[in-house]
Order: sequence, then C-alpha cells, then structure tokens
Amino acid sequence: MIDREKIKNVLSVFLELKEQDDSDISDRLESLGLSLCEAERVSAFLPSAFCRIALSHKFDLGFPNTYKVQGVEGEFPYKAESIYKLAIDIARKFLIVS
Repeated sequence: MIDREKIKNVLSVFLELKEQDDSDISDRLESLGLSLCEAERVSAFLPSAFCRIALSHKFDLGFPNTYKVQGVEGEFPYKAESIYKLAIDIARKFLIVS
C-alpha cells in the first residue's frame, strides 16, 4: 500500500505535466519510485480527489461515490480505494493551508 509521504512527494508532477497524458504522468511517477500499479492508481485517483474537494468548497455540486474501470464490469466505491482516501485527506489539508 502506498503511504501519505509518497503521494505528497509526487504532487508537483501533476502541475509539471498538466498538458501530458496519463501514461506520461504514470511514467514520471514510476521514475520517482512508485510501482507501476501505484503510479497508475495515483494518476487516476489523485486528480479526482483534488477536484472533488476544490470544487465542492466553491460550488454546490454532487459527485458520484463510485467509479468504473474501462473493460471491467460493474462499479467500485471510492471509499474502498486507499489511494483515493489518502488523496482526499491531502487535498483537504492542502486547501485549508492555501
């Protein structure tokens, strides 16, 4: 399982590569020491978590509590995803400080 410090250490990658696609971001995350699985999950869940927190503080928006995976049947709860939960917590703290 990925820890909080690993996620915090890679936040800048998303700003640096904001014009790049997910595979470029995942590659950079891997070069910073995340496994391929961690890199793919962080690149998928971290932006969603930050958007959810940032936008819900400014607008009265609803967000889904589940997500889908291309090529996989069914929906999966965000609350079961440890990386998403960590990212939500980091986003809350980041936005309070900002």
